[in-house]
Amino acid sequence: MDVKMCVLFVVLQLVWLIRGNEVVEDIRCNYAPGISLGSREHELDCCESVDEMYNEMWYTGGYYITRYLSIMKDWNCTQYTQVCQDKVFAVTRFSELVYDSFCNHTLLEEKCTDVVVGVANIVSNQTNWTTVVETLDSSKLTLQQLKQPCVGIALFEQEGFHFGDFQEVIAVNVPFCGFAWCGFNQAAINRFPVSSWTCVTERCQTNTVLTTVVISVVSFLIVLLNATVIFVLVTNQSLRKSQYTYKMSLAFADLLVGIFVLPTILSSVLKLLTHQIMPGELYNVTGVWEINKSVTMRDMVGSRTDAISQSYLNFVGFVTTISLMANVYSMLGAALDQLLSVFKPLWYLKHRAMRIAKWWCATLWIISVVYAILPIVVPGWKYSFDVSRLVLDDSDTNITYILFLFTPLVLMWVINIATYCITRRRLATMQRMNSTTSNLTNMDRQSRLFKTIAIIITVFTLSLLPMVLAVILVSFIPYVSVDDPQNLVVESAVAFFSAEYVALIVLLSSSLWNFWIYHRRNQNFRNAITSLMSGVTSRGSE
Repeated sequence: MDVKMCVLFVVLQLVWLIRGNEVVEDIRCNYAPGISLGSREHELDCCESVDEMYNEMWYTGGYYITRYLSIMKDWNCTQYTQVCQDKVFAVTRFSELVYDSFCNHTLLEEKCTDVVVGVANIVSNQTNWTTVVETLDSSKLTLQQLKQPCVGIALFEQEGFHFGDFQEVIAVNVPFCGFAWCGFNQAAINRFPVSSWTCVTERCQTNTVLTTVVISVVSFLIVLLNATVIFVLVTNQSLRKSQYTYKMSLAFADLLVGIFVLPTILSSVLKLLTHQIMPGELYNVTGVWEINKSVTMRDMVGSRTDAISQSYLNFVGFVTTISLMANVYSMLGAALDQLLSVFKPLWYLKHRAMRIAKWWCATLWIISVVYAILPIVVPGWKYSFDVSRLVLDDSDTNITYILFLFTPLVLMWVINIATYCITRRRLATMQRMNSTTSNLTNMDRQSRLFKTIAIIITVFTLSLLPMVLAVILVSFIPYVSVDDPQNLVVESAVAFFSAEYVALIVLLSSSLWNFWIYHRRNQNFRNAITSLMSGVTSRGSE
């Protein structure tokens, strides 16, 4: 009997150990107050993991500073003292008060007791912080009152039915806005439509509305002008030369910018600002040693992935990649076309030029589409936000910039300089040889076309320079990057991100200018526009 009991005991121990290991695996680093992780070594490993994760993801939403400090404190993490000293994430009034709540509660009471009493109209003989917190009734407060930092901290310190009922909203790197960070209890979230827009200042809201108007107008003009270019090129036989193909390709690429790229840059900001926070899902955390003990928790919400899905990023990234590649390489093709026309004029006959132009444009659009699909289908690649709110492949941003912009831009300038030198030399030779008027006229036409292409490339280069400067500076100025919170300076980060956003809009607005360049430099194009406007006016007057 004793042997049987011993065997049974051993079997039960093995089952319990296996179950215990499964629990450890299932809840590794899952936090709930009063629930043990199983060992001090496990706790310290989780402390390090949570600290590293929060420092990396703090600005993306869905990672709460209240939960982070609760973990640091309750697990008695070795980092906790240093965290309280450094206060790395005290970048707003709200996050500063959260630090006070955990690290210096007396200071919190001095800052917030009178504020909360005044906001909530609490009438009591005792106005100490504990009484204020217990008396505070969020159901009687307006949304404006609820979003005040001191009120938010008081609601956090109220014990909820489910741990995690207090939820945070954060918005950083919003153009022309400061950092916004606030917190609400579950009752407030159920009563009001809470989003990042709730937390930002009125100045930020005004700036966002103005930005929306400006980008909408620019997008409309890009679409209107490039649609006009396409219509004029299609309907006028006199404009159908080799450069016609490159201009059509460039106009279609610019049309994509106006229809998709600029509007989605704007919509991405608006999605992040206006996405409504919904209650997190409830789940139970069971202890390792306290198998019969569990605590009901609520998921942290508000992540950027809640507001912007990967399918949205895939669509935006796909269209952005195609438009950028087609735009730049259409200009490169136009520059090559002009070089060949002056370097090998007899070989580069009209029909051969048209054939090469069609092959070039067809190839560049096919390659652009294939390259744009790769981050969607290739494991390890994906589209994500890069510069400002531009969506690009995140596998290697530097390669993307080199492929899209820098290499073709350098080639364009080299080709244009070569074209200029050859044109000047041939023109001088013709003048010395007293060439016929027709030859001189042809060279003059070639020279004028070269200047047109040079102007287009110059405008694009000037539009690109602010973005190039922003990309370079972000690598050398650590205090403007939210990825480096230890060195972050909020005012500098906000100013830099706003300037970067402007640089991006300037770059994309280069799609506006080709219409005006054609109109100024090409008499046939100008005549076609005049005829088009006359026809529209005459129909309107009928």
